[in-house]
Amino acid sequence: MASKVTLYKCSDDPRTVSKTLTGKAEYDFIARGAININRPTIRIQTATNLSEYNYAYIEEYNRYYYIESTTASRADIWDFSLRTD
Repeated sequence: MASKVTLYKCSDDPRTVSKTLTGKAEYDFIARGAININRPTIRIQTATNLSEYNYAYIEEYNRYYYIESTTASRADIWDFSLRTD
């Protein structure tokens, strides 16, 4: 079952509480492997280049995340490793 993630671009210092978020984009994702709510790994299928995003929100988990790594495994498959903000 797919869930929704909202990706953002954020240039604020990680210690900033009220972050300035830009470039909002919403996608369906699937979780990769066992779910760790603090450090999930997710997969998005889209032809859009997602490499510039560095922040995410998953409503289902009610959490914001830093994107620690982004990997394009094919032209339309993106894997993200996230860490709770």
